[in-house]
Amino acid sequence: MHKKEQETPAVKVEEKKPSRLAVSLVQRLILAVVLGLIVTALSAFIPIRIENAAALNNLRFGFPFPFVLQRYYGVLYEDWFPGYAPPQFHADACYTTLSAGNFFLSAGINAAVIAAVLIGIFLLRRRIHTAKEPLPEI
Repeated sequence: MHKKEQETPAVKVEEKKPSRLAVSLVQRLILAVVLGLIVTALSAFIPIRIENAAALNNLRFGFPFPFVLQRYYGVLYEDWFPGYAPPQFHADACYTTLSAGNFFLSAGINAAVIAAVLIGIFLLRRRIHTAKEPLPEI
């Protein structure tokens, strides 16, 4: 005996398109990551304040966690202090170490702060736009 095969009707599966809200949030997250990397990279070029010659043995650049560490071995002059020390990437008198872990940790924190601001602005604008009554002015 042959079993009759039951024919299953073809079920039409519709692909769901991502909502505009989801796409907009993903775009803002990508923008936040890119801006976080840029801000972190640029923070290595901000000069730091030094008070004495001993501070030149431990220069730390980068924000919020220092990821460029330098030690200066050149000639020191007393009239340099107090002052600001920019990073010396070309000088032979500096020993420079880069910390990839601190860089990515800093980039993650910077991206999270930027994402919170971008998404907060987006949600606030969305709330104002969809509200029947505008928010009261402060």
